[in-house]
Amino acid sequence: QAEETNCIRCGRCAEVCPMKLMPSLLDKLMRKAMFDESEKLGVMNCIECGACTWSCPAKRQLTQSCRTSKKKITERRRAEAARKKEGN
Repeated sequence: QAEETNCIRCGRCAEVCPMKLMPSLLDKLMRKAMFDESEKLGVMNCIECGACTWSCPAKRQLTQSCRTSKKKITERRRAEAARKKEGN
């Protein structure tokens, strides 16, 4: 596996995304733990096809970033649901 380099903002990841997401922006938000913003931009709609990662000349692990964000958002939702259930 090639080493990641900085995003060169070429836009290839967005061009190939079948869900019309912005993988490079979602990656940036994940790295900053900005999961609310990722959710607003549709990260939960990512089908994890890998097209963005495959097309990235900077070898960014964009699919993994989306997967991580989705996991964190799901964990947060479950924790919130558990708190609400305890409160009833």
